Amino acid sequence: MKIWSRGLGRRSLEMDFRHCTVSRADDGGVVICGVTRAPVTWEFRIEIEPGDAAGLATVATQRPTLRYLASSWKKILAHLLSKNKIQPEEGLENRVRQAYIQVMEGAQARRKRQLRAPAAAARQRRAASRAIEEHTISSAATDQKTR
Repeated sequence: MKIWSRGLGRRSLEMDFRHCTVSRADDGGVVICGVTRAPVTWEFRIEIEPGDAAGLATVATQRPTLRYLASSWKKILAHLLSKNKIQPEEGLENRVRQAYIQVMEGAQARRKRQLRAPAAAARQRRAASRAIEEHTISSAATDQKTR
């Protein structure tokens, strides 16, 4: 399978669902974990949520998909009956889960810092403004005393 997005430019990622793990998500959906092989080796996580079922059914029952499955039935059957099935890498699911948590929690922490940064900057500006006012007032008072 090849995946392309605008962010990849002229490249596409190759992945093979035969190398993936599939598990149940906490929300009742399905999590697919795997590794792209070319042009780069990236771990990926696909989370199919319960609300995606209608969309998946729509894609699965469209004529091009049904034609493809009908023309590939021998390969599909051979794979399903094969005793030498490709096994996912050992520990792949845990490694991808840990990376996902690390990245997503890091993103949340960065977002929180970014949200706090404008407020902190505003506090610093107010404090600097007060300091300037106090300095100006004390300078004016000193000037009046010396006259």
